[in-house]
Order: sequence, then C-alpha cells, then structure tokens
Amino acid sequence: IGFIYLKDDLIFVKFNNIEFEKIRDFYTLSVINEIKDEVSYEYLFKPIREKLPKNISKIYIKNDGIFNNINLETIYLKDNQEYVFNEYDIEYVETPNSIFSNTVFDFNTAFLFGNPLFRKNQESNGVRSRISQLPNTKIEIDEINDLLINSGIKSIKTDGIESNEKNLYANSNSDIIHIATHGFYNDKFIIEGRTNRFNYGLLASNYDENILKGNADNYSIDGVIYGGEILYKNFTNNNLLILSACETGVGESFSLGTENLANAFLRAGSKNIISTLWPVDDQITKDFMVEFYRNLITSNNIYQALSKTKEKFKQTYRHPKYWGAFVLLSNSIWGN
Repeated sequence: IGFIYLKDDLIFVKFNNIEFEKIRDFYTLSVINEIKDEVSYEYLFKPIREKLPKNISKIYIKNDGIFNNINLETIYLKDNQEYVFNEYDIEYVETPNSIFSNTVFDFNTAFLFGNPLFRKNQESNGVRSRISQLPNTKIEIDEINDLLINSGIKSIKTDGIESNEKNLYANSNSDIIHIATHGFYNDKFIIEGRTNRFNYGLLASNYDENILKGNADNYSIDGVIYGGEILYKNFTNNNLLILSACETGVGESFSLGTENLANAFLRAGSKNIISTLWPVDDQITKDFMVEFYRNLITSNNIYQALSKTKEKFKQTYRHPKYWGAFVLLSNSIWGN
C-alpha cells in the first residue's frame, strides 16, 4: 500500500499481493549480476507510474519496507528501453519537511577518512565488502582533498593507522564527512521483528575479525564503527556525509523506522547522506566519487551533483550496477 501526494490530491496506490522479499532479492541479484531486469517494474514501479499525472517529472519518495533496499531510478522500463532515472527525477527524503529543504550549501570544512590499516588482510578482490586493503580509497581521498583545498575548503584527511574511530568522532562537526572503507550488513541476526544495531557498520584501522563474531565490547574503540555507536554521537553540524563503502544503505523497516547505517547517521544529525545499496567496485567507486566532487564544487548542489555524475557514468557503464548503488537521503529542515 502506498500514497501519492499531489498539490491538490491524494492518490492511493495498491501493489499486487506478492512476496515482496522475493522480488527484492530478485532485483538485487539482477543488479549485482548485470542482468536486464524486466520483472521488477511490473511489481515495484508500474503501480506508481500508472497513477502519476502525465506532467509529473519530479518524485519525492519516503521509503518503507523492502523499498528501502531498492533504488527506483534503476528500474528498467521495457516500453522505452530506458531506466526510471531517465524519465523521472527521484529524490529520497526522510520527512515531509525535507521536500522543502535545500541541498545547496556553502561548504567550508571537510574530513576525509580512507584506507584504514587492518590487522589481518586478504587479497583484494576489488570490491569494498571483502576484508582487504583498498588501495583506491587512498587515491580517492587524496584526489578529493586536492579538489577541496583548491576550491578554498579547509580539508583534513586521514590514511592508514590514522583512519580510526577517534579521529572520525573528533571531526564529526565538519560540513563534509567522507568515509571510504569497508561496510557490512548482517541480516541473519534480525530476529523477532527487530534488528541489532551492531549488525551493520564500517571498518576502521586495527579492525580485528574476532570483533564481528561477538568477542568484544560493542561500544569500545575496537576498529568497528557500529550503527549502534553512531546513534550516541553528535553529527548535527554535518551537512553532507558520504558512505563510500558497500551496503551502507541496506537495512530493514520496523515499527520505529528504518534500520541501517545511513539512518543511524541521520538520527545522529547528518542532514544529507549518500550511501550504497549493494557491493561497489573499488576502482569505479573512486572514479565516481572524484567526479561527484568536481560537480559539487561547481554547483554546491548535492542532488544535482549526484545526478550529473550518474548521467556521466551511465554513458560508460549502462547497467545500473555501476551507478545506481549511490542514493541520496535528505533530512534537512526547511530554512537551514
């Protein structure tokens, strides 16, 4: 069940009575395996599209349920052989007030966190979900740092052992926070309709694999930045947070709202968050993020910069696996 709010009308949208979890899994596997998905549209977007007036080009979405793990921009439209991204401007918001928010900011400070040093490494497979050093995260923050400094933004970057929890929390009031590392989400621990906020997070320097097996104090400085820890931190001065890691926007919805890493930062005060919905390639993510910052510095508009970057990458990598994982969630308050 869904609703479309127009200026002068409220439209009820009824979805087919199906097992949405299976459609979600089919959608995700199709994206990861670069398969043309002509099925998801029928169940996930067609009911919406059929109710939309013909003159609508911009859609604001407050996600819920399985839709939290789906970027509607990536739904394939068989009738015109394109994606929703090319037909509608999709913007995700957390609250109704966010529709009237401004994603244009004057950025003055930035904190860039990348290439943390891990105690135990595996050979890299080029994806930011396997525990290994990620050489492109260092290149990513180095190039972004140069762009920011050259544009007059005061930037602090960390690398190796300095990319740790203490330094992240010490710089939580930065206008821009960029975190390039491994991300994780363990849905197998969801039980009885609730989630454990220590089942998703990011890896920092000196991460020890035993920590994720429950052998450490979740709130200690242990090399793991858990969602449950973020909730107790203060990010209210942060205008843009970028989680340049795998599956940082993946989660579930419960009675108290969505549970994932992006929403943990949102609840801690971050106003705009870019996260990912599936494992992302290390090299391509580096290129994507550098291009995003080039566009951001030109416009100071987060939404436009992200859309422009997706449009460019879509020309080279047509399949949404390479550009559709990145989702902007806005929670700014009108007037800020």
